Amino acid sequence: MLIGAVCGIPGASYLTGLHILITSKSSTATQVLGVILFVLIEFLLIIIPFAFLELRPEATKAALKKTHDWLLGHARQLMAYTALVLGAYLTVTALVRLT
Repeated sequence: MLIGAVCGIPGASYLTGLHILITSKSSTATQVLGVILFVLIEFLLIIIPFAFLELRPEATKAALKKTHDWLLGHARQLMAYTALVLGAYLTVTALVRLT
């Protein structure tokens, strides 16, 4: 939930998205619906864990513990794969820019 809260802090992209929704030439009803959906999607990283913790607290805690243990057990592999994917992406974009 903490990650969701940090991700939900309004930043430049959040404010830009709201600005585009509000200044569009759509009807007022469409703009209001767009803003509501935009904010809802933006805060899903907070809403989903909270809903699961409220509806099924024990199952959610067990799933989080299992996921946490798996992530700790595979940390080196995940870091290696992340570095490999990022390196491949940077190499491809550099080659594309050279041509």
